[in-house]
Amino acid sequence: MNEKDFKRLIELHSDGLFRYLAKSMGDGEAAKDLLQECFLSLWNNREVVDSNKVKSYLFATAHNSMLKAIRHDKVVQSASFETRCVQPDLENSQLIDYLLQSLGEKMRQCLILKDWQGFSIKEIAQIMQMSEENVKINLFRARIKLKELKAKL
Repeated sequence: MNEKDFKRLIELHSDGLFRYLAKSMGDGEAAKDLLQECFLSLWNNREVVDSNKVKSYLFATAHNSMLKAIRHDKVVQSASFETRCVQPDLENSQLIDYLLQSLGEKMRQCLILKDWQGFSIKEIAQIMQMSEENVKINLFRARIKLKELKAKL
């Protein structure tokens, strides 16, 4: 991979990767930092990363970096959302963000990767380092919980 290919990959994947990180973390600035780390990791490992698996590599790196950042900073992602009051006139995007933050970490990650990023079950299993069956279970439970939470509003 040369610089031209790398720049093309940045243009191709940065938006989706940023949306995944920002939606997962709830913090745009932290998402930008992790996005840079992901592309730096890709550049540093450009000789060993299969060109057909760049997207999966980037999302797996993003997922692992995000978990590392959460552990390192001891961030409780849902804390800021627990203090907010949900009002009936919330915009759809605010409501979606609130509902997503109400889910457990694994359920939220699986749902975002599947429904927002369009990854297959197999790809999500590789990114999240879990079995395909666990991915399916997390997706099912996430969708059920979202329906229940939405019904309560």
